[in-house]
Amino acid sequence: MKHLLLLIAIVIHLSFVSSPPSGTVVYVCVSKSSVAYHSTNTCSGLSRCSHEIKAMSISDAIAMGKRDCHICHPPTR
Repeated sequence: MKHLLLLIAIVIHLSFVSSPPSGTVVYVCVSKSSVAYHSTNTCSGLSRCSHEIKAMSISDAIAMGKRDCHICHPPTR
């Protein structure tokens, strides 16, 4: 019983620590060639974007196939 409670406590803790809230706002260049989402709309990774820069939830950005930016390092999944 103690092991089961410990396991449940660890799973609950990891679910809060390893994933940001799905409502976390990130920024995406709305272009077919863009590949990343960004933590701020002033990230230098967005400087070449000639399309609209759109704020969205991290879950929406991931659903669009975007990965995290290697410059501004936004939260991941």
